Amino acid sequence: MGDLLRRIRLLGRRDDHAAVRRLFGLLHQPKHQPGVVTWRGRPLRYADAPALYYQLSDIYLERVYDFSGDRPDPRILDVGGHIGLASLRFRELFPRARISSFEPDPALVAILRANLAAANDALTEVIAAAAWSADGVRGFAVTGDDSGALAENGAIQVATIDLACFCAEPVDFLKLDVEGTEFELITHLAATGALAHVRRLFIELHEWNSGAPRFHETIARLVAAGFNYRLRSAGAFGTQPHPAGFTALAHPANLVALYAWRN
Repeated sequence: MGDLLRRIRLLGRRDDHAAVRRLFGLLHQPKHQPGVVTWRGRPLRYADAPALYYQLSDIYLERVYDFSGDRPDPRILDVGGHIGLASLRFRELFPRARISSFEPDPALVAILRANLAAANDALTEVIAAAAWSADGVRGFAVTGDDSGALAENGAIQVATIDLACFCAEPVDFLKLDVEGTEFELITHLAATGALAHVRRLFIELHEWNSGAPRFHETIARLVAAGFNYRLRSAGAFGTQPHPAGFTALAHPANLVALYAWRN
């Protein structure tokens, strides 16, 4: 049975490679223009074509969010739901999963709901708010792609919701892709004790500004809370000269993918 499952998974990955390759033209389409493609035989709406291609590659080829659980109905918090690709993948892996997807951008919420409906997913809970350290309202910078974030001078106001309230019960997987507010969220979850209920995490750590990144602070909090971790990938972006003169290192932005789990 083990060999059979491995063959099925290998064939599925090959099919996904072919399906993503057929959508390569998305990279050459203008940014910030919504549209529709066919994925898994169903319509898949998007807000930004290049962002869609990169997300499909990460989620279905690299399988960045895949995990094997010890229960058929894991509790999953998809924080930074965007257009719903991660939640759709979680649903494929665990048809009985209890998924909550958090997305504050109203335009993306509409696309997220449409994509879930197209996949006949009536179980995933859509929370049209930004995960934060308290319920309230904050500014949000709308970008038209997958990099919108809470910001003091954001063009719109969005609802926020206390993420710790969703970690009162055991959370099997917490995905955080929130364009920089992950530092405050992990600090809040640790301070409230809610982090103790999380079994595994994926965090995309973002640093957009010059100066020392805060990655070490988040890693230290996770280790203090009993997590092991690995850094899978990193990227550097920007057009500023590097302060140390490294010609191969873009500046100032830095992204790091972090996986953490309880020992």
